[in-house]
Amino acid sequence: MAADTADAGAVRALLRELRLPPAAAEYTEVWVGVVEPKRASKVLGELNKRKPQRAAGLEYLKSIVKNRETQALEVFYGRTPEGAEEFGLGPMRQVTVAGVFPADPDEWKAKNELWPFTKPAPPPIATLPKNMPDADLLGIHDNYAKLVDAAAAAKSSQCAIVVGADGTVLAEHAGGWEGAYTPLGETHGATARGKAEDRPTGSQDPLAHCITGLIERFSAANAASFHPNEFRKRTKDEQYLLTNLCVYTVHEPCVMCAMALLHSRCGRLFYLHGNPRFGGAGGLHHVHAEPNLNHHFPAYHYPHPALTDRLRAALVDE
Repeated sequence: MAADTADAGAVRALLRELRLPPAAAEYTEVWVGVVEPKRASKVLGELNKRKPQRAAGLEYLKSIVKNRETQALEVFYGRTPEGAEEFGLGPMRQVTVAGVFPADPDEWKAKNELWPFTKPAPPPIATLPKNMPDADLLGIHDNYAKLVDAAAAAKSSQCAIVVGADGTVLAEHAGGWEGAYTPLGETHGATARGKAEDRPTGSQDPLAHCITGLIERFSAANAASFHPNEFRKRTKDEQYLLTNLCVYTVHEPCVMCAMALLHSRCGRLFYLHGNPRFGGAGGLHHVHAEPNLNHHFPAYHYPHPALTDRLRAALVDE
């Protein structure tokens, strides 16, 4: 194990958070026009019928707002003022609005002042604090080591574990679409042995990826606590499977698996290898931080060389 020990400084240097990249256009210009209150509903109906694309890409903006200074009702007309007179709109003016829906609650608050949004502020993402204690950083490394141990024992790089706040491994799963499956998927939920490349062999269940298998196994282990009689006693946050829990996986989840983690209210995600072709948590897409979704969780890439080498050595065919 000496080869993959680490000090807190090395962990901090290697651990990289996968944030949503800056939007191409944080702000944009649109045109709004005054409408008489008694005609507001009719004008909006006509706009929606005759100019359905006027708000394309800006559906998160409210259609009608009361101007705080003049108290007049203003209708969001579109990116250009052409044709506004057909709808009987009053004086037109150009306003600056959010070009994309904000991913941060503070950003939402500031941009909502420009022109209100139809959706509430996104929840904050609980990232790792910059002054995280060394012991906690070393705990993250130790959890990665537990993941590698599980993958090495299963002879499959398609491996993931659920870890509690105290570092206890609550569930583990090895295998998936990338591992070995029988036609009826009998190995789903059980450890599957695959070759080093973990290429598909035989007939597979296309939905049985490593992360979905992990969630299914953890769900089965906690079935009793989710019985209707027990479920009702839980708070809203406690009614989700992975609330406040961490998932460690060898490979970055695909979009489907990242969405499954989101639906389960994953607390944090850590992975050893990124996936720039199909990754759903920073490699290609950023499902975990998508502002239009109702939950967000931080994702971290930790490409520790010694852990990678130990796993690669364990996967070499004997």
